[in-house]
Amino acid sequence: MPTVAVTGANGYVGGVIAAALQSAGWNLIELSRKPSTRGSAEAGTFRKFSLNEKIEPKALEGIDALVHCAYDFASIDAEGIQKSNVAATLQLFNAARSAGVTRIVFISSMSAFEGCKSLYGQAKLAVEREADKLGFNVVRPGLVYGPAAQGMVGSLKKLARLPLIMPMVGLGKMCLYLAHQDDLAALVIRLLDSSVSVPSGPIIAANDQPRTLRQIVELLSAAEGKGRKLMLPIPGIALWAGLGTVEMLGGRIRLRSDSLTSLLNQDTHPDFSATRQTGVPFRPFTAASMPSAARASPR
Repeated sequence: MPTVAVTGANGYVGGVIAAALQSAGWNLIELSRKPSTRGSAEAGTFRKFSLNEKIEPKALEGIDALVHCAYDFASIDAEGIQKSNVAATLQLFNAARSAGVTRIVFISSMSAFEGCKSLYGQAKLAVEREADKLGFNVVRPGLVYGPAAQGMVGSLKKLARLPLIMPMVGLGKMCLYLAHQDDLAALVIRLLDSSVSVPSGPIIAANDQPRTLRQIVELLSAAEGKGRKLMLPIPGIALWAGLGTVEMLGGRIRLRSDSLTSLLNQDTHPDFSATRQTGVPFRPFTAASMPSAARASPR
């Protein structure tokens, strides 16, 4: 089998994709700051990589395909994000092309679309445009979930475990699209198959039936066996201002103001036509698809 490198293999999404590729028989090389439980420098399955450090083509020699999942969340201002994520990613792409990497998949986000307001979405969109010019595949995952969900779904899952009262941004009416981690991994594997014809342009990786934030929280609560809760509305603008103030003072918090901007400003008309062309189905989000911590833990 050919060799694939995955950046950000220590993260949630990168780790899921890396594990699926390895299970599918690909020779896996992790590109990250430190090896995961799968990676080993001695075994040749790990190579040190950071978006904040220049990578030379030599570091990518012997690699047939690249899946770029890494994103530097340390930067919170537009200039820093441009440098550590946009410019650094384009430098990685150029190094990969110079090294002879023939297939590249860029993991973007549904936060990236024309007119998006978040800095995260704008950075992803800027990279998408360059990736499209180079003929790379672009994948826009929705909220990724699974047994060990992290990111936004992981944070919502923790809140769903709270007794009786659940904080809710506004009335929780914003519509969101979700992607099971296994379906996202299956899509990436399909895109890396050189014998399969794939559509051009961004491919949305999510089920095409949206859920409101309130519905997501209710399903997560049901999965945790917590039942219905009293929703405590919190004005979005007030929460955004509070998060921004903490960030200006140098505080580091799990929910960033820019993440809230993404949550409150979604693409209202995402195009799933390319998703359907891939032939990879994305299952609907249900309580049964989110096992509780107790059920997910090995016995």
